[in-house]
Amino acid sequence: MGEVSTTTRSSSENGDDLLRKMNASELICEVLVNFGVTHVFGGHGGAVVGLVDAIMAHTKLTWVYNRCEVNAVQAAMAYAKLHNRLGCCVATSGPGAGHLLSGLVDADQDRVPLLCITGLKAAGTMRHADFQDIDQGAIFRMAGIGLSESVSHIHQLIPLLRNALYLATTTYRCAHLAIPIDVQLDSVTAPRFLNFRSENLSKNVLDHASDEQIRALATALIKERMDGHHMVIFCGWRAFPFGDAIEALAEYLDVPIITSYDGKGCVSESIPHSFGVAGIYGFVGGGKSQEVLEDCDVIVAFCMSDLTKAVTDKSGMQVRRLIQIESEIMAGDSNRYIAVHSFESHDLAQSIPLVLEAMTQETEKMKVSFDDRDQRIRRKSRMSTFPSERAPVETKYCHPGLFFKNMSLLLDNDAILCADIGDNALWMASGISAVKGQRTLTSEHMGIMGFALNAGLAASCSTSRQVLVVAGDGGFQMSSNELATLKDHGCKNVLVVIIQNGRLGRVSNETWGPGVRGDGCLIGSPDFVKLFEAHGYPKGKHLTTSDESEIWDTISESWDLASKQGVAVIVVHQDPETHPTMHKISAASGEVAWERYLNEMNKERSLKDNHDVSPSNKAITLSSNSINKLNSLKEWIESHSTAVVSSYCWVGSSFLSISPAQVFQNQLKELNPAAPEIFSQEERDDFDKDFWRLLMNSFTVEELSELFDKGSSNGYPLRLQILVLPKDSTYALHAHPNIELIIGMQGELMEYKLTDYRHSKRVLQRTSHKIIPPSDEEIKNMMEHFEHCMVIDDQDKRSHFVDRLCTRQGKCCANQIGSVHQSFSRKESGTLLFVLWSGCHANIQLTNIKGTKGAELLRKEHYC
Repeated sequence: MGEVSTTTRSSSENGDDLLRKMNASELICEVLVNFGVTHVFGGHGGAVVGLVDAIMAHTKLTWVYNRCEVNAVQAAMAYAKLHNRLGCCVATSGPGAGHLLSGLVDADQDRVPLLCITGLKAAGTMRHADFQDIDQGAIFRMAGIGLSESVSHIHQLIPLLRNALYLATTTYRCAHLAIPIDVQLDSVTAPRFLNFRSENLSKNVLDHASDEQIRALATALIKERMDGHHMVIFCGWRAFPFGDAIEALAEYLDVPIITSYDGKGCVSESIPHSFGVAGIYGFVGGGKSQEVLEDCDVIVAFCMSDLTKAVTDKSGMQVRRLIQIESEIMAGDSNRYIAVHSFESHDLAQSIPLVLEAMTQETEKMKVSFDDRDQRIRRKSRMSTFPSERAPVETKYCHPGLFFKNMSLLLDNDAILCADIGDNALWMASGISAVKGQRTLTSEHMGIMGFALNAGLAASCSTSRQVLVVAGDGGFQMSSNELATLKDHGCKNVLVVIIQNGRLGRVSNETWGPGVRGDGCLIGSPDFVKLFEAHGYPKGKHLTTSDESEIWDTISESWDLASKQGVAVIVVHQDPETHPTMHKISAASGEVAWERYLNEMNKERSLKDNHDVSPSNKAITLSSNSINKLNSLKEWIESHSTAVVSSYCWVGSSFLSISPAQVFQNQLKELNPAAPEIFSQEERDDFDKDFWRLLMNSFTVEELSELFDKGSSNGYPLRLQILVLPKDSTYALHAHPNIELIIGMQGELMEYKLTDYRHSKRVLQRTSHKIIPPSDEEIKNMMEHFEHCMVIDDQDKRSHFVDRLCTRQGKCCANQIGSVHQSFSRKESGTLLFVLWSGCHANIQLTNIKGTKGAELLRKEHYC
């Protein structure tokens, strides 16, 4: 760990450290370098001369003077998003600071770590002289910036700088400090060991996920797939380092991947599971991505700061279940929606393969696979309108769809794609099939016109990679003055593509509703090739043909030119009447969406909060051959006068290695040596698959995680066991201290069920820390303890006992923790059950039932 104090250090010839006093601006520069900043973007002015002098003097910082502060903040944001580290922009007081507003809001909404430093007049002259004197902090705070403060005294600098850096880097937000010019030049007194480094700030999540977290996520993903839900993986821009893991996960689960626009390039769009971009400037964007998104039930969100497009419908209701996978926990958008499971780890590249390994182990043991995905989504399509016999291209125009199809093939695997807003963005998003490793930079939330060239400046200043800048003729003119900045910094490998159609295409082409035409969109443009030549970039190309060989040659020659002279331009002349399709989520009724949302969420809450949602009528596969053999046991079942139980098989932490069908057969043979072999090998496999499916469908991820990790539920070790109940046999009224799965193998089991009531899970919990299963004596003692303290208070009209079928042959009943019932066999026939339980019931004396409707139904004799 390094230190930042009132001094910097340099080495003398004899090796001794020499000390040099620092001012506030020099301290800020040291801190920026410690946080990985290499380039500072901004505009100049009298209120920041001290800070800019320090930046220019620092050997590890590059000052990028932008022609307008509007462009500077966009470049700083693009820099931060590209490198996933702190970005920094600087502006002088008054109009300089005012120009920053939209870019700061964009960075904040896109969840980009950005520090903005603006100058102020000398502290003693503020607020009583009107030249370039505005309350910057108040303006930015009102706009929603996460932190915006004025440093009015040198003693405030260190704590406020610390707070700003903490907010920016740990919550991925924008932070702003306004510093008077005299404070910038003042000497700073700091502790000798001032740990101003990003690694010294407290982290929100663990570097490495625990084994328990790994298995819990694996279980959650398996559960959702086995529940038959349509699942989609949705990636944000911060998922870029984890592309390999995401592709492997999608392939294993056999589910689609879509990305946000700035997440384009996280995965290769040529793989079968990739369905492109969803979420272009407030809408879905892609044709197939729209279909996939609308059909899905579960979103697996990878590093998604804003989940709105992922989990809501057009009416803003959450209509999809959410599994959230994050490298950072952030307040705001990411916490706005309910997640059925959350997983956080800084090192997702290491964690997700471990999750895959855990899933593989679980599914192999359960003998299940995920190959039932709706095959319709395999028919991928691009959303652009391509030329056809019915819609040929005019001879004097170049079709953007064809242009970007060819451009896609001529991009380096690590190219940086800088997108603007408008029809040009739609053409680019759909026409370029990104490969894993390419990056896309865009203004995702604000949709700022002119962003592309500023992003290209940031990318080309800080990397040597191929940089593609795509803008419309309207958007490009908003930042064309930055061509001079590109020249100042000798930027290389930048190819600018301008889609020229003489209008603001997205506004003009959109359907706004009855009586709204979208007028005022026609614009003129200079000769862009000559404009580039005037800035020192000659030999630009006008492309006015859709001949693909000419398109290919033009792109190839332009990239070659960009590598030699730094920047090249292609002006794609588009037919104004040709435009891409903007796909949108279908309109939804708020009432319908709300009902769907409540149904899903109530189901999840019911499982978590112990409400009754057990799939009591779900079936398990029994062949006619197996049924005949089980029916042959009726006489043996009726021959018993009291309940009989087999020996038990504690499931333990190796539960998934057990064959439930084999356990049943062994226990049946133990009870009745003359019993037939119930299952063939194929039938045994089918029974096991259904057993695991029913188990996964019946309980929450938390309950399943405890079961698979420890072989227990609510602290009680679970076991598999056969129960034989002769006719007219009754269990005492009881609550379930743990989850319980009952499979009917022969006959019927009835119950008096107490509806809408649960005993507290905490009260029923087994607190013993012993891993070994309890003895029969211990279980007996626990049951005696419960019998003396279990009470059902007056339920008035909230709950009542109902007489109903619990399970029968080939059916399953899942009892949740705390559920209350009295189960019994019919008077005319007994039943054979295969159960997963602890052997412990929390029996309730009938005298401890207070004013509950239906209590008169309960049996008072023939207890097992």
